[in-house]
Amino acid sequence: MEFIKKLDTTSRSILLRTAAIKIASAFLILAFAAGEVPAMAGEWKEGAIKNGKTIELNSISVLGEKIYDPVAEPTAVPLNNSTFTETIGRKAIELRNPFTATELISFISPSVLRSNQNRKYKSFFDIRGGKASLILDGFVVQDGSSNSGIRGDDRLLEFLNPDVIESVEVMKDSTALIYGGAKGGAIYIRTRKPEKKHNRLKLELGTFGEFTTKLSLTDIIDKKSSYFAAFNKRKFDGPDGKNASFNDTGAFIKYFYSPTSHDDFVFTYNSETGMYQIPIDEPEASGQFKLAAGIDPKTYSIVIDPRYGWSYEPWKNNFADLNYTKKWNSRQSTNFQLSRLEVTNDFHNPRGSGATPLGHIDGHHVLETTNAMALRHTIKTGGGVIYRMGYSLDHWYNPTGKLYWEKMSNEDKKHTMYLQTEVPLSGDRLMLDAGYRRDRRYIIREQKSRTPAGKALAPITDRWEDPRNSVSTGLTWKATKNDTLSFRYASLVMTPVDRTATQSGAGLADETDKIINFGVEHKFKNASRPTSFELNIFKNDMTDSIVDDGTKFIDAAKTTVMRVFKNTDTVSRGGELKLNTKLSDLFDFSIGAGLASYSPDLTTRPKKNYIAELKYENGRTGVSAGLYGRFVGAFDSSASYNFKDAANKTVNRTLANYRLGNFWDLGFSISKKLTPGDEHSPKISLTVRNLLDKNYETMPLAPDFGRRATLGYEIDF
Repeated sequence: MEFIKKLDTTSRSILLRTAAIKIASAFLILAFAAGEVPAMAGEWKEGAIKNGKTIELNSISVLGEKIYDPVAEPTAVPLNNSTFTETIGRKAIELRNPFTATELISFISPSVLRSNQNRKYKSFFDIRGGKASLILDGFVVQDGSSNSGIRGDDRLLEFLNPDVIESVEVMKDSTALIYGGAKGGAIYIRTRKPEKKHNRLKLELGTFGEFTTKLSLTDIIDKKSSYFAAFNKRKFDGPDGKNASFNDTGAFIKYFYSPTSHDDFVFTYNSETGMYQIPIDEPEASGQFKLAAGIDPKTYSIVIDPRYGWSYEPWKNNFADLNYTKKWNSRQSTNFQLSRLEVTNDFHNPRGSGATPLGHIDGHHVLETTNAMALRHTIKTGGGVIYRMGYSLDHWYNPTGKLYWEKMSNEDKKHTMYLQTEVPLSGDRLMLDAGYRRDRRYIIREQKSRTPAGKALAPITDRWEDPRNSVSTGLTWKATKNDTLSFRYASLVMTPVDRTATQSGAGLADETDKIINFGVEHKFKNASRPTSFELNIFKNDMTDSIVDDGTKFIDAAKTTVMRVFKNTDTVSRGGELKLNTKLSDLFDFSIGAGLASYSPDLTTRPKKNYIAELKYENGRTGVSAGLYGRFVGAFDSSASYNFKDAANKTVNRTLANYRLGNFWDLGFSISKKLTPGDEHSPKISLTVRNLLDKNYETMPLAPDFGRRATLGYEIDF
């Protein structure tokens, strides 16, 4: 009740007159009783007395337990997207104890598909068969499958320390255009906020040489400033002879400063230095395919001998972000964000050294930087209408080339404007939203492709691409207290990352997507225990869709091949169903299924995905446990390609037919507080990954590691 007592008479009267604030206040009081107020302090500043002055109460919306205030948080996920957004918070993250952020995201939703592309790129994420955007605290790391100015890829997630993540929100529709065009949706990662003074040290030891130490420090320095800092060291040797080690050292600092009640500065810096190896493939030994006649042996596995194992060493990520929000009043704010992501690595390929090198050069040094600026303005009218508008400029620079493109320079700038509005049509029961986004890229220099003969194509310089215009709209109706229905439509333009990645070298056309999403959320009124289900259905009509077209050689010796693409019209359909229920006071259970089909059929993606989770929490004994898993349905990845031999004769070769998927990837974690009921009691934990598989599989869409067990000890001080 201390928070409520701080309100003056005027603020209390406003509190009583505003229905939304009543609900939020009730929730706040309950949270205070549970000890959660410190964690919310950074989000709930309204009504407090600061420096002898009363701060005007902000208008906020409440849906269940979600406090939604885009004026205070300009990059907040639109409230109308709730039926298509899956969220995992800090408490669930700690229960699962993921080794990497990649592992964490893999088990959030049946719509999320993690694949390892040829083992060299680590993990990439698709949602409902489309490339997802990746957002870090408002900074667009990856703009879906479009040719944006941001080229930093999902490997950032391999090094990001899971202890610095506050929450992950997976948006499974395509209407939140403030995050960029993505036909698959977006993955939004929020980093930690300061709490009361709280320091934690965690040590872990596991199989395959796994060692982890993590230190986190957080404190509210005074009424104006606070911080959260984290440091980590992670190491994993992998099975003997598999060329699969990982090593990472990281430092993270997030500093908050509010000189006045209307000004908020947030500075974030994250630095990761590490390495990882590319595990060798044993496709025949693992039974994933049998090498048939006519299959080129150079195409079925990138590395099959440890002597020729690839690695990235060192790999460095440096991310800096300055975010300033000016709250003019309770209904209007301006946000300015400056970000810089610098990625460097040395790519090592033993085949690329010696008198007759094959493939990539060894020690290929890659430098990639992205500088981004975003200016956002948010308005909330007296009628509850929300307008969000913004402009961003991204400058991407890659002077060394990436992977296949050694010693080639690429640089561009992308200009983006967006407008998104949310309009209540009938109080909180019916909500309409609409958005418009315009992207245009200026190519300073683009030099990436090589012909099968090994000749570099002439670079593209000083050219504007055609603008990409995307629109979206949605209608959400809360039909009853227990039922919510949502319908959404979007038209997006996606551009290829490499227009000349074709068999002939001719340019690829832009892809135009028309996407329909329909969602239902229902809470069972008469169930003995809280039970609900979510049903989401989608259809994506992709004109000039960019799909695989086999491979082609990119070197004169015909030893290295790359995937190439083609344009075709494709329709994808599918949906997901998820059931959540509380089995008892101690057990929670959820299960979900995701299905997709493609016309014409695409053989490179699974059609069925499932997830399940069983959670146990006993405050009396201090024991918490979770069993979670994902199942990827079986599919094949056969393909063929053509090339001209020395006699200029066209030859057709078939790639190996990988039998992918068809596995359960299960994880288990259990922890015990040594002093039950004490929030800061030391804790011991056991985490087991890939419970069902003692082998080490390295094919795409298979569990990365064999069965791994990790013991941990955690202490607060």
